[in-house]
Amino acid sequence: MQRAQSILIEFFGQALAPTMGNACIRIFRRSIPEGVTVRPLPEKALSIVRDQVMRGGYCFCVGRYEGPIWKYDINQAYAAAMRDARLPQGDCYHRLGDLHRYAKVYIARVTGTHPNNRVPFYCKSEIGGRSRAVFVIDRIPETWLTSIEIDQLRREGWKLTVSESYFWDDAFSMVDFVTRLERLRTTCEGGPSGAIGTMAKAVGNHAYGKTVEVVDPKEIVFSPECPVGFMPYTAPGEADRLGVLEHIWWRVGDIVTRDYHQPQLGAFITAHVRMVLRRAMLIDPEAWLYADTDCVAFNRDVTRVMDIDPSRYGAWKVEESGTPYRIIAKKVYASLDGAKRSAKGMNVKQLTTEDFQRWLNGTAPIQNQTQRQNFLRVMAGSEMYLERTRRGTAIG
Repeated sequence: MQRAQSILIEFFGQALAPTMGNACIRIFRRSIPEGVTVRPLPEKALSIVRDQVMRGGYCFCVGRYEGPIWKYDINQAYAAAMRDARLPQGDCYHRLGDLHRYAKVYIARVTGTHPNNRVPFYCKSEIGGRSRAVFVIDRIPETWLTSIEIDQLRREGWKLTVSESYFWDDAFSMVDFVTRLERLRTTCEGGPSGAIGTMAKAVGNHAYGKTVEVVDPKEIVFSPECPVGFMPYTAPGEADRLGVLEHIWWRVGDIVTRDYHQPQLGAFITAHVRMVLRRAMLIDPEAWLYADTDCVAFNRDVTRVMDIDPSRYGAWKVEESGTPYRIIAKKVYASLDGAKRSAKGMNVKQLTTEDFQRWLNGTAPIQNQTQRQNFLRVMAGSEMYLERTRRGTAIG
């Protein structure tokens, strides 16, 4: 911990904080280029960005597969995106109808079609009154996308119709900041995996995360006396057979906003990574097997057409070259020698090679797991640890 503290102070002028996110957002803010002004979004635009534009990493399994794979990872994908993407800054303007002719950095409400598309596109759409993530092939339902996504989809041949947009009058990129991280990590004492290199990697990974943070206004306090403005956690007449909840108090405060809560930045950064991943999948859709956040796998060698450089941020590095794998479902795969395994929701250490073989054939494993309960449930009398039976992802 002391070594991490000294590295952050020496190279970034920042002490450790309760989390890396707390420390890194301060580094990020100080590293925004001079003259850049990132303003809070109008309320409606803020809601749109959080509910539809902002999405997580792309994850898709084409189907079950057993055989050799060639797997590639983007080197420091999200740090690279801060440098390579055009991020919105300045004033934000609303427009109904088609795009303003000078709009270059924007979010837009669109629909679209591409009858020959072969790689599923990930977006959000309102289904049953709720915004839900969907993967679409030849038709994009009404949704909100960034200009990064729209520009690429149009280059692919999608026919998109814009009906509403918010656009900014300027853009910026974190070129100097990310280039400095890249140079530090590749030239520092101990190399990329040493102490300094590891901290440089952590700063790049965590720098933008707090821009999309939403703070829960509900506060819970454990105290012998009720603090001013709080209420008992138990409702009047509610049973508290152990009497422990009488020291727990709660309140709903004001929605907490910080000046760094700028989700449009996170939305554009994550969109950039998804589009880099998508361009890789489109190299050979027939050979494409799997993609997850910053990695893509094929059933043949496509190295010669990839931008390979294991040290440059944003380039690709080869992770597997012809290694036999079983790919079963999203987040469920294993090399045949058992050296690398993933099984979402399961204790992967307890799974054998035979378990993965049976899973590939359609029989998901079942495990008895010990799960720890949250604090309030334990205080209310629940056991701290409960036995649960979990079944692996079902294969249709």
